[in-house]
Amino acid sequence: MIEPNYFDHEDDRRDLIAGVRDMREAVSQPASRAVVCKAILPGPSLQTETERASAVRSLSTTGYHPVGTCVIDVDGDFEAVLDSRLFVSGVDRLRAVDGSSLPDQVSGNVNALIVMMTEKAADMRWGHPPLLPDHPGETA
Repeated sequence: MIEPNYFDHEDDRRDLIAGVRDMREAVSQPASRAVVCKAILPGPSLQTETERASAVRSLSTTGYHPVGTCVIDVDGDFEAVLDSRLFVSGVDRLRAVDGSSLPDQVSGNVNALIVMMTEKAADMRWGHPPLLPDHPGETA
């Protein structure tokens, strides 16, 4: 399990609480009143920094899928978790095929990318050759 420690540093707590305060300020402006009926979460009853901090801690989550937590070996990286065929370093016959091996967060949902990775891993497992390009001039 990945524990992101969102609130371990005082700067994180301060910034998130300020974000709640700034959001409330923005939606209380006359231009927002036509589209904002009422505050729901965190509700208007939260007035102190302590109350806001408690709400932020209990309501916050990430919209991102954890990715990029495993390094794939390129050019003999001895610290890598996975080799280029997705085998886990130091463990016999175990592959890891998930978002952890992606180098960075993509701008969309990672599901399709991970499905493609599992298809590629299955091809490697069964010894299937890489697919040929659909169009001349493309590389495999």
